[in-house]
Amino acid sequence: MKRPPTRCPSSQTQTKNRGARSPRSYTPVSDALSQPFTFADTEIAEGLQRYSLVGHLAAAIGRRRRSDGEPLGNLLCALLVWPLLKVKSLHCFCAELCQILAGQVSVLYDFLGREDLHWRGLSSGVAQQVYQDHELGVRAQRAFVVDDTSQARSGRKVEGTSCYFDHTEGRLRKGHQVLPLGLAGEKGFLPVEAQIVMGEKCAIDKPEGKPFKDQRSSAARDLRRARDQTKHQLFRDMLPRALRAGFRAR
Repeated sequence: MKRPPTRCPSSQTQTKNRGARSPRSYTPVSDALSQPFTFADTEIAEGLQRYSLVGHLAAAIGRRRRSDGEPLGNLLCALLVWPLLKVKSLHCFCAELCQILAGQVSVLYDFLGREDLHWRGLSSGVAQQVYQDHELGVRAQRAFVVDDTSQARSGRKVEGTSCYFDHTEGRLRKGHQVLPLGLAGEKGFLPVEAQIVMGEKCAIDKPEGKPFKDQRSSAARDLRRARDQTKHQLFRDMLPRALRAGFRAR
């Protein structure tokens, strides 16, 4: 008795056997906040505590703060909420949400203007905490990703700006260039650190009459590195730092 010919299962059958894969969301924050009984204030407060963000920020500050200064938790909350509201300036932000900070807009201006705040170290420290608590996928499917991003900024006193060629618009623009390094995996993308980059054309290091108070501060070192090193040199410094911090990829 002859056997019936063996037929290969169709692609639809194989898909059913493996189980349909849920589509990946490109708006995870919005999706999470759209769930019932989920409030942005609670999520931010729990995130600050879960990842010890106040401790990371305190460690990134070179000098001690005044005892009567604004609590770091309030400053962090304001800095996290600010991009979500999509306001154009700090003044507009504080006008809409001034109850977060007692000192309002002057507190944020003073804090963001600190020279001793090591922002790259803060970013790397928070990324290490997230990396330890969340699995991005197997190492064979993880990779370091580096790319440059830009933000148009005008003005003769805007520090760290230079002229660069915008390939998207096909013309020269003036503004900030940043070189971010991240870790991409099957389950998401984790920013590790970023370094500002300055070109040779129309570069503004520091306005005249407004030098750094301390040339050894974190801000002075970062701006000096942005002026003296190319993107390739900056990347060759960033990658070993990420490896020493414990980040791994194939």
